[in-house]
Amino acid sequence: MTSQRLKLVAKWTRILKGPVPELTRSSHALIVAGDKAYVFGGELKPRTPIDNELHVIDLSESKLLHPIPTLIEARVGAAAAVIKDVIYIWGGRGGKDMAPLHNGSNIHAFDTIKSEWNALELTNVREGYEPENRSYHTLVTSQDKLYLHAGCPNKGRLSTLHSLDIGSPSSSWVSLPSAPDPPRGGTALAPAFSRYLLRFGGFAGYEIGGNLDVYDTKLDKWSSYDLSQNGEVPKPRSVHAFVPVNLTWEDSEQLVVALLLFGELDPAPVGLGHDGAGKFSNDVWALVCPKRLDEFEKFRWVNVKGDVDGEWPEARGWFGASAWTRGKVVVVGGLNGRNERLGDSWILEVGKAA
Repeated sequence: MTSQRLKLVAKWTRILKGPVPELTRSSHALIVAGDKAYVFGGELKPRTPIDNELHVIDLSESKLLHPIPTLIEARVGAAAAVIKDVIYIWGGRGGKDMAPLHNGSNIHAFDTIKSEWNALELTNVREGYEPENRSYHTLVTSQDKLYLHAGCPNKGRLSTLHSLDIGSPSSSWVSLPSAPDPPRGGTALAPAFSRYLLRFGGFAGYEIGGNLDVYDTKLDKWSSYDLSQNGEVPKPRSVHAFVPVNLTWEDSEQLVVALLLFGELDPAPVGLGHDGAGKFSNDVWALVCPKRLDEFEKFRWVNVKGDVDGEWPEARGWFGASAWTRGKVVVVGGLNGRNERLGDSWILEVGKAA
């Protein structure tokens, strides 16, 4: 099938004026539920958890609400996902030694409508199926299931994949096939077509790129696309965002499956590790495929413009990002190349060029 190449444009808009001290952090989790963005965890000083409150941004009114207290231990490198009106938080590290906190089969759930916390204790997990404690992993939802992937345990990195059917009365973690090597932290998954999990990037002692890995939830297997076959290729990166958007137009035969944002292109200088900052990007890429045809291997660079004052976010990694409404992505905080934690907040809106 041939079609005219889809041309995209995007615009950044500030949510809150200037940096906000309450949101200044990196290595945090961010998830949007309804018209609110929820920020949890992170660090202001390397390896030192900043707080354990749930910070809330009202996106419809562009204002910061009062934080919501939690009973969750303060942590960095946690991950969050949402199913309907409930936010789920799992994993992370606490303390200067950066040891992964013991989460095991438990997962924290926050009902955004009732404003209630629950700790889900999964008691029927089969031996060997419980996810290993970790941080800097990714947690996403598809078809009311949670999918937990990759990350950093006490030593090394992981490539494992687990699922959890929240809607089942006997909810239990299930161990699925591990992803293609190398094991990694700081990667990202984007659900697509209620069937696939798409993976790009990560860190394995070096920044990873070149391939798009795809897990098929129906066939229960991974496959990989070589991105170098299609011209435009995002640079290898980690601690970035890969956000599902499923953006379509009636007059176009193509759709935007997901947006790839920012991330670390080169690690911190040898010897500094997590105490330092690497080289970061502030580019935006769209993963495009034909409608009704699952071809994921084509990325398109997106022409991005600033807000009314000509501003847009500086390059960063270790930030929070989450999809909002049609073609919109929320970005909060992160770490820049000067090793500074950021407290700005933005909305990226993507559309089709005229």
